[in-house]
Amino acid sequence: METAPERLHALLALMAASGQTAHAAVVGRLEAAFGPIESWWRRRTTVVASDPSCALLTAPGLDRAAEDAHRVLTTLGWRSLEPVAVPELAAIPDPPPLLFVRGAAVLPVDAVAMVGARRASAYGLRMTSGLAEGLAAEGVPVVSGLARGIDAAAHRAALRGGGVTVAVLGSGPDKPYPSEHARLADDIAETGLLVTEFLPGTPPLPHHFPRRNRILAAMARVVVLVEARLRSGSLSTVKWAADLGRDVLVVPGPVDHELGEGPMQLLREGAHPVATVDDVLEAMGRLRRSVVSVDDARSLDAVAPIDEEGRRLLALLGGEGTDLDTLLRMSGLPVATVMERVLEFEVSGVLLRSEDGRTLRSALTKAGRGP
Repeated sequence: METAPERLHALLALMAASGQTAHAAVVGRLEAAFGPIESWWRRRTTVVASDPSCALLTAPGLDRAAEDAHRVLTTLGWRSLEPVAVPELAAIPDPPPLLFVRGAAVLPVDAVAMVGARRASAYGLRMTSGLAEGLAAEGVPVVSGLARGIDAAAHRAALRGGGVTVAVLGSGPDKPYPSEHARLADDIAETGLLVTEFLPGTPPLPHHFPRRNRILAAMARVVVLVEARLRSGSLSTVKWAADLGRDVLVVPGPVDHELGEGPMQLLREGAHPVATVDDVLEAMGRLRRSVVSVDDARSLDAVAPIDEEGRRLLALLGGEGTDLDTLLRMSGLPVATVMERVLEFEVSGVLLRSEDGRTLRSALTKAGRGP
């Protein structure tokens, strides 16, 4: 949900006052002591009088800085939201008070993040393009950082695949980096999303990118690394992913090249190797959309209208069926959702249970109805 105007003004001013080091916990402490920030920001001198540690809030020019930032955001088509309202983002250490987003898509939290070397090899670019385009065609959002090399290849391939791609910037909304990717950023915004936590005018400073990577990892269900040197900045995304409990997948790199050193090290530490779209989907507990044939889809709809989610659940049962626990794990859906759909399908006759009640299978698979 987009932040209300008065609250947005106060948060923008607070970010300017702190040199963009303030995070959501600072806002929380202030609001716990004095109430919603928008209710007292215009009279904040009284707050500072009661708590001298807030003296920065009365620095000159803060309201002007907030107004200037808002004007740039509005002119460029960016909107603002508070990441504490998104559980996956609220869980990161020191979430920013605001995120700025631009584009047609909503903020994804079940995406694949693809990261890797800026000076990637032809092999790395080829593997990235194949994976990103295939994932996008399967409806999986692809998140990356707009950088040269692997990042840009992932974004462009996802666009070719007709899916959603999200670029998380390490600079202000008006300063996409690198500058030659400004057109790519515009293309991404047409169907996907641009995201940054930095105020307008913020340059792409080196320490911004590790900080950016925690946002990138938080939006992902899994992180895929394609080529990296042992001291690559991409490994900071991998570390964030591990800290946030995300699975790390690695495309095995050329073992005789320094770009293969990072992947090899992660594989030694237990990361999962991947080479195909199916490998990534399996790690996410998903199947390809094509797992249900056109004929089967028509047969399903002839019994009862079934949406995409329902078809995926039925496809997960396979020809021999499966048990409920396995279905829950493979679907990646909330328990309540799966239980509701199972009951719905049983009532409509689309789903059958074994005599002992443990195995579920589709009544329309070949095992259930013959050819």
